[in-house]
Amino acid sequence: MAFQLKQSTSVDFATIPLVARAFRKQGKPVVLVALSTGLHAGHIRLLDAARRIPGSVVIASHEGIELTGVDAQVNISDEQLWPHGRHVRLDTGLWHEDIEPELARLIALILHIGPSDLVVGEKDWELLLALQKTVRDLHIPIKIHSVPVVRNADGVALSLSTPGDIAIAAALTAGVFVADQGTQAVLAAAHSVLAAANIEVEYLDVVGQRLIVGAIVDGARYIDNAGLA
Repeated sequence: MAFQLKQSTSVDFATIPLVARAFRKQGKPVVLVALSTGLHAGHIRLLDAARRIPGSVVIASHEGIELTGVDAQVNISDEQLWPHGRHVRLDTGLWHEDIEPELARLIALILHIGPSDLVVGEKDWELLLALQKTVRDLHIPIKIHSVPVVRNADGVALSLSTPGDIAIAAALTAGVFVADQGTQAVLAAAHSVLAAANIEVEYLDVVGQRLIVGAIVDGARYIDNAGLA
């Protein structure tokens, strides 16, 4: 097929691996950005990061979004990835099993398309850690680039604006504020904010130099994290 860079060319599921392989043979880094059904400031930040990789050919996968400013885009659904159903489950060994379907989707995308690089956001820190571990354990030859969360002045991610997000952002801010006092002080400060907001905490932990939280607000699950260093 005729293919021009920077034209956001729509490519079908069967053809996208051929496009990626052709550009990798030319020595170009083929960078995958996996998006979902919405497009917000955080996604734009991911695409910008992908384009900044020298010589990159940017492929964006999505579900029903029309994009501009990428080299190729492909609309991919679970039905295309697993036409006969998914029979393999990945053991993340992390905090919450809800990340497993998204992890499996990312791994399937990587194996199908064959990119050299993957750009992902740090909003879901659990997913990022699980992805790094899976790529390492399965010896998948890909470089993962993580992009910090884009936030408003109040600490809430630009893609979010619900009361649950605001309370969780406040808890993270409280924890970061006392980071020099040690892990227990960080957890206590964050927990006090969540308790005051009557938020059901699934987990609250410090992993390395990052405070992570998962919580239930009005029946919906929220996750976020903040660096402590």
